[in-house]
Amino acid sequence: MIQRKIFRKQSVLCWALVGLLLAAPAVAVQAQIQPLPVNTTIFFPAKNISNNAGSSFFHSIVVGPEGNIYLVWLDDSPGYPAVFFSRSANFGLTFSVPKNLSNDPGGSSEPQIVTDFAGNVNIVWVALSGEQSGFFSRSVDGGATFSAPVNIANGVLSTPLMTVDSSGNIYLSWDDASRFHNMFFSRSMDGGATFSVPTQVSNRPPIGSPRPLSIAVDSAGSINLLWDDCTGDCHIWFSRSVDGGAAFSQKEFGVFDFLPVVGMALDSANNIHIVYNTLPFGEVWLLRSMDGGATFSGTDVSHDQMDLPPRPSPCCAQIATDSAGNINLVWEDDGSTRGFTITFARSSDGGNSFSRTDVSHTGISPKIAIDSNGDIHLVWTGPQPNSDIFYSQSSDGGVTFSAPRNLSNNSRRPGSVGLEPLIALDSCGNVNIAWANFTSRNPDIFFRRGFTLKSLVRGCTPFIAGHSPMLD
Repeated sequence: MIQRKIFRKQSVLCWALVGLLLAAPAVAVQAQIQPLPVNTTIFFPAKNISNNAGSSFFHSIVVGPEGNIYLVWLDDSPGYPAVFFSRSANFGLTFSVPKNLSNDPGGSSEPQIVTDFAGNVNIVWVALSGEQSGFFSRSVDGGATFSAPVNIANGVLSTPLMTVDSSGNIYLSWDDASRFHNMFFSRSMDGGATFSVPTQVSNRPPIGSPRPLSIAVDSAGSINLLWDDCTGDCHIWFSRSVDGGAAFSQKEFGVFDFLPVVGMALDSANNIHIVYNTLPFGEVWLLRSMDGGATFSGTDVSHDQMDLPPRPSPCCAQIATDSAGNINLVWEDDGSTRGFTITFARSSDGGNSFSRTDVSHTGISPKIAIDSNGDIHLVWTGPQPNSDIFYSQSSDGGVTFSAPRNLSNNSRRPGSVGLEPLIALDSCGNVNIAWANFTSRNPDIFFRRGFTLKSLVRGCTPFIAGHSPMLD
């Protein structure tokens, strides 16, 4: 109701802006300005969210169903690494004063954050002192206040992966800090007040440096885990539970000389899609299961090696599926003499074949998000020395992409370097991007929001007087 009131009160301003941006041809000719396409994304100026004398890094961003924007990161401004949180309740125009959630002088690990369909905010991290316990905290008032941290388990090696289902149940997976280095799972059915006794997922002998890679719960309540370990060679494992996490199956995908980069996504039919790239002279591969993980088929997506001399592998493949079941991938490809290329690929036939588009001939560490209209949004880090943050968008299924937009403009701030851009979309398809910007002083967490003219035309996005977007 509050959101609707905001939209109604600002509808006149919305349409005034639309009128200016989609001006009549005569006006455009007179001003020598062409009307902007309706799929244009316009960004507000960048904001320094952490903005303190410490170092801020290991950030994460989500957008709640009500449109609130939530950021968490690790910050050493208190004199120890602490979990900090900030939110915006006005579409990214202003953010709350950063709040120390962990408040533990012993130090904390990088936080993870998710929101559920009711707008509750869930954050998890690991205390680095004492028994190295995993902690969980929750806000039920849009990030205004948080519950006292709940101890999930002791002996947690790294920050647990976290997801929620449509009922708001919370699912966690982590690797333990004992000499056995096993994978564990726990869930909460009461909003994080209590968590189940941890279930051991792995049943291998002591393993070396395991990592939980991805966790997803399908519409039937089945829990899907992806993890790896490097005991000698590196192994990728898929585990699945159909009984709420009481027991897990275990399937090995392969053995690799080097640790691959792996991601997982489920589609609306609960099919499982896993993307990974092999090293050092490998490919981007897609694995797909239509039977709940019992069997997987594989597709070589990149075809980088083929009959050519061996060359460095593609890296950092990311995956997203849309409501129509299309499979969308993006990765950095070192197959060009011009440097790393940001490459996008899409399959509309269940992964049997892929189209392929080079989005940018310079860039690393791409991320992907797809909105409810099927529009594709990409962010990545550009080349040195400035390592700017770039954004591009496609409204035709990845056939074409907009010219890359420089969001950080570090050349205007000598000595600045941008790293690890993350992207989160709201329900209107508007873009929220966070990254770490290293300056001569210290790394800070920066944020920039873009709204689409398409969402304005639909009356989905408010435009607030006194805050101007940037068309440059």
